[in-house]
Amino acid sequence: MFKGAAHTVREKNKEEEDKVMTILKATSSASFPTDTEPFKEAFALMDSRGGGVISIEAIYEFCETFPTPPPPMHIRKLYSYFDEDGSGDIDPEEFIGLCMALERLTGLKTGIMCDHFK
Repeated sequence: MFKGAAHTVREKNKEEEDKVMTILKATSSASFPTDTEPFKEAFALMDSRGGGVISIEAIYEFCETFPTPPPPMHIRKLYSYFDEDGSGDIDPEEFIGLCMALERLTGLKTGIMCDHFK
């Protein structure tokens, strides 16, 4: 790889990282939504195992159905951030934050995301 090309890749990765960090900061400072029904519906749709938690693989599958899916790197970063208890799975409360961040990242509301997934 050329020196210039490597620099360009690093710059792009830095820009992508900055974008995700901006979304995380904005989501963390946002107030908890009063209408949680769309999030509950989305969680139920994705909790195919019925275990009350969602794996990162389920989030990948969910996001792959969007018109413009977010990069896997962004999904991993958001997933890790919102997995507050470090369990490796997302519970219903953690899921609300994750969905709010996905809304900011994709420009899609949670209900629309679900429509693409169904």
